[in-house]
Amino acid sequence: AFVWMQGWNDMIDPAATQEYADNLNHLIKDVREAFGQPDLPFVVGELGNGGTDGRQAMQTFRTEQRKGTQGAKNSIFVETHQFARAPHDSPNPSHGNHWYGNAESYFLIGEALAQGYLNLTRSDSKAPLSPPKVISSTDNYRIFVSEDGARIEAELIEFTNDQVTLRRRDGKVFSQVPLIRFDPSTQAYLRSTQKSEPKEASSSEIKSGEVAGYGNIRTSRVDVEKYGGGFSLYSAVWPLVETYPGNRYQTGLLHTWMFAKYDPEIETSGMYSCIEGGLGWWRDTRFATETPKFIMGGVALKFSEWANGPGAGKGRSWENPKGKYAIAQLSSRVLWPPDGLNLKQGTSGELFGYGYRPLPLVEAKETTYGHPVPTGDQCWTLFINTENVKGPLTFFLPEFFSRPSIEERKMAGQFLDTGPSKPNRPLSMETQHIPAFFAQDNKGHLYSRVATVLYPKTGEDTVLAHQVIAYEKGPLWIAMENWFKHGEAPSESVFAHNSKVQSFDGNGGSNWSIYPHGAKKEERYRINWDLFMKKKAFDEESFGYKWNEDYVSEYPYLDRTTYKLPEYYRLEPFRKNKIWVPVSADDVPAETGLHAVKFPKAGKRIMEPYLTPEEADSVWKSPGPISGPHTVNLGDGSKVTYHWYRFADQPSIQRSALSPDEREELQRRVELMHREWTLEQSFIPEPTVDAPLAMLDPALIVQPPRGYEFGYVPIVTRQE
Repeated sequence: AFVWMQGWNDMIDPAATQEYADNLNHLIKDVREAFGQPDLPFVVGELGNGGTDGRQAMQTFRTEQRKGTQGAKNSIFVETHQFARAPHDSPNPSHGNHWYGNAESYFLIGEALAQGYLNLTRSDSKAPLSPPKVISSTDNYRIFVSEDGARIEAELIEFTNDQVTLRRRDGKVFSQVPLIRFDPSTQAYLRSTQKSEPKEASSSEIKSGEVAGYGNIRTSRVDVEKYGGGFSLYSAVWPLVETYPGNRYQTGLLHTWMFAKYDPEIETSGMYSCIEGGLGWWRDTRFATETPKFIMGGVALKFSEWANGPGAGKGRSWENPKGKYAIAQLSSRVLWPPDGLNLKQGTSGELFGYGYRPLPLVEAKETTYGHPVPTGDQCWTLFINTENVKGPLTFFLPEFFSRPSIEERKMAGQFLDTGPSKPNRPLSMETQHIPAFFAQDNKGHLYSRVATVLYPKTGEDTVLAHQVIAYEKGPLWIAMENWFKHGEAPSESVFAHNSKVQSFDGNGGSNWSIYPHGAKKEERYRINWDLFMKKKAFDEESFGYKWNEDYVSEYPYLDRTTYKLPEYYRLEPFRKNKIWVPVSADDVPAETGLHAVKFPKAGKRIMEPYLTPEEADSVWKSPGPISGPHTVNLGDGSKVTYHWYRFADQPSIQRSALSPDEREELQRRVELMHREWTLEQSFIPEPTVDAPLAMLDPALIVQPPRGYEFGYVPIVTRQE
């Protein structure tokens, strides 16, 4: 059938309305001729915007729609005005032409159009197929509804044309559930012919669970009094799992935590505040793919706020932004989406270089927002080193770290706005929820199957971390101060002055464990990594893994070769506990049913867009941008809208504790940086290992408008 629902622009033009019935007749005739289907069913949806109280022009137009439909055989006109909802009950109260963005209206219209088609084509139209029940969903779980109304909250594991396999939240798996109607492209709903809950799988009970844990790496220690000026490192970028499993999956690739060096005389318990971002996937990632993203991950005292990038922070409320204004956009060439900094899709094994250095962009203050709490002058600035972008992108406003001291006065002056950083930081991979299944054989042995886990191939091994460097604050700080005062830009070489590589000795470990959902801590047994992996320092600057080919195999991923970790495990006695030992698929008994389970890619969801304030008196609009809106489509499937702002007029600077004079001085300093620093300059020492650099998503690289090359920055105002 052909479904046609259109007409707003014709409705607002009286001449077009007058001709609509004839035009609709011609359209139906032409479509049928084009497809060689003279009896092609035609379903016409009413322009129902405005409901029963629609304007007179709309009532006239609806009459023409109905007349045009009735003039063609095998066509049906479907009323939709009854599905209009009030503006105040809808998310877009100013968009009447789009049904105020009301999802309920869209859903009901879709049902009505489908029902119209059935009424037009079914011989037993008095008993048409009833529409599906309303479905709710959280994460990958959906409410599946059977014929008799029984509700089954489950996750789809596998489907065929006539049946599915489901897994409930309690881990039980049900197989051979028959289908009447199911859309595998959207995984939308199920209607079972059964009159009760599906029969449990005939094989061993299969439970679901996960793999989670930390992988830790040790580096040599440096003088804590000397190297308090930040760090840089290179981390490998790759898709840890072959298919993105959904937003329960939260995993960081190799990253670190940077804390302030506290006064030893101060009681530091409860003073958690740091910069802990990096590469990975997070539960609040809205547009996730297998390729990871990068966030800044600044944490204010006791997680009272956090900041992931310009316009991105804790929560969703702009009334209480909690870190959304904590980071300033510094680069005039690179967009920073609120969902995270995108890398080029398909990145697998390349190195991403990044680090933080304190820059003297603002002056220290004795008060913070009028309170007798000092705020330091250290603007911790993110520098990156990739194939297509190098240099500074963003920086934390110092007050982000000092502001919580307004309520906790005893801690004033102890955070990263003022103090040096601790140079001897942990390096780790923090992994949560790689999907897994569990089942027993007839002898009671417990087996597990884990989703496909990949590691990058660098030569014959895997390089995970490279060139971890600790820096002194002095040389770069002094050079920047002299530049701002006297106008002589520092050379690139000063960025590496008085730094020290923190070497690897090959030590580190992993506590990755496999366990069913709901397992107690003592039942979360570790994987015997030592059987298939050997930690290795390839040289003093590079750390990674050498794999045992008896367990780990080469595996194609896109156009790359990766290493695939063992997929099946058996739980074995180990000392006074138990441990998961990798086994081959042939060693797993068939009665476990594990060979048949699937790890489907998470279905695409219509994610809530990131929005910014639209009020005319907000810092987003007053004084507002000089250019925009502009849009660009990113590799993760999202669309970004951005505007160009004068640097000092961007929202985070407007919302800061800086005075007008201080903002103008900061504007002057940023203009100097824009004139002297380019995307091609290296501010982090280049890697020495034989591995290519990663690339940012090329769509993130933008060109300032003519005449606004220096002192202006692109600010993302929407991502959808």
